[in-house]
Amino acid sequence: MHIEKIPELSVIIHTKNAADTLERTLESLHFAGEIIIIDMQSSDETVSLAQNYTNKIFQVDDVGYADPARNFGISKATGPWVLVVDADEVVPQSLVQHLPNLMTTKTVCCYYLPRKNIIFEKWIEKTGWWPDYQARLFKKGTVRWEVGVHKQPIMDGEVLYLPAKDEFALVHYNYTSVEHFLEKLNTYTTITAGEHIAESHDKATASVRHTSLQLINKFKSEFLRRLFAQDGLADHTHGVALSFLQSIYEMTTILKTWQQLGYPKDETTTIQTIEELNTFARELQYWVADWHVKHTTGLEKIVWQLKRKWYS
Repeated sequence: MHIEKIPELSVIIHTKNAADTLERTLESLHFAGEIIIIDMQSSDETVSLAQNYTNKIFQVDDVGYADPARNFGISKATGPWVLVVDADEVVPQSLVQHLPNLMTTKTVCCYYLPRKNIIFEKWIEKTGWWPDYQARLFKKGTVRWEVGVHKQPIMDGEVLYLPAKDEFALVHYNYTSVEHFLEKLNTYTTITAGEHIAESHDKATASVRHTSLQLINKFKSEFLRRLFAQDGLADHTHGVALSFLQSIYEMTTILKTWQQLGYPKDETTTIQTIEELNTFARELQYWVADWHVKHTTGLEKIVWQLKRKWYS
């Protein structure tokens, strides 16, 4: 089904050295009434590629994350509706077909779209990566982004989450390799640690008085949540790998906060550390038992139910 251009819709893309992915993104935007590129000082072929699709290209300072660029792009949009797309995303035809009807609303100011994350060459359907709702389609003037890494947008009006179905989803070609993940991890954790300190120096200082406990607890919470509560096991190696990597991400943020504060003394005692590790072990055993309860029958299931109760 061919979709005509939607003149009421402005599409905004922020870019930074996105030459490897940008053309695929732009090819999917044939329906856009207006395409606006906000470039954050790219040094590759990003801008020259973008010029083949639009003459509305603006330069902004590179602050390490996209939110200021998005806000600037919104200010340049001329359409009454805005669709924000990342330079490594694709808007599939199935979603495009729904856009005209979505934009006829008189009450909804913003739609949250589900997003399919392709990580290490696989669509990750579990491990906390689906439906990965993103606030991307909205009436101009009703949404703005807070400054910071992965901050939630501020909205003025009613919002609606579209069904978590493939037909409504953006496609995000996310981490292409382990190296890519670690590069992003290194960049974002540095920025996030600085934000924690900037928000409240006293609060940040207090938060590292028991750094050892924080490290164990944060890793435990993230790892068990993704691998078990969000069924990362169903994603097999991808799910196990991403559960570990996301947990390391959280730990690294804590360590960089500690580092940026000058490595203040950790007041954790050895006994406290051991107790925290024991808690980790017990919670892991609980989740293992819980998994068996859900995947066994008969007497074996009853045994695992008893074990789960013991570890709860």
